[in-house]
Amino acid sequence: MEEVKRMYADYAYYTGEFHGIKIKDEETFDKYENRAEILLDKLTLNRCKDMADPGSRVKNAVCEAAEIYCEKLEKDKTGIASENTDGYSVSYSAEEVSGTIADRSAARVIRFYLEGTGLLLRRRGWRDHECGNYHI
Repeated sequence: MEEVKRMYADYAYYTGEFHGIKIKDEETFDKYENRAEILLDKLTLNRCKDMADPGSRVKNAVCEAAEIYCEKLEKDKTGIASENTDGYSVSYSAEEVSGTIADRSAARVIRFYLEGTGLLLRRRGWRDHECGNYHI
């Protein structure tokens, strides 16, 4: 039996509730939402995966992180980091460097949204599994 993947936030939430305008189409949003979701799961030790409704803080964190990924990684598709037309100087960026920068920026945003919820605690206790009582 194939597992059905549930997204924390879909494009309708992104454009409606979050009022996002930076990502122009659903396909692009899905691509970067997935990457943001992976990072959020890593930072929260997968605490959000089993939530029936992850709440607006989780959804907003994913939406803003997806925007960061889109902004930083779509911009770097050309490979040009900077260009000077006076003496014709062009600097090229490495994709993995821009990916690392995007990861750091997205992690910062996720931490901002989830701070104080208990989802970012670096330990797992027996209560994490029983009640899932997070302040979101």
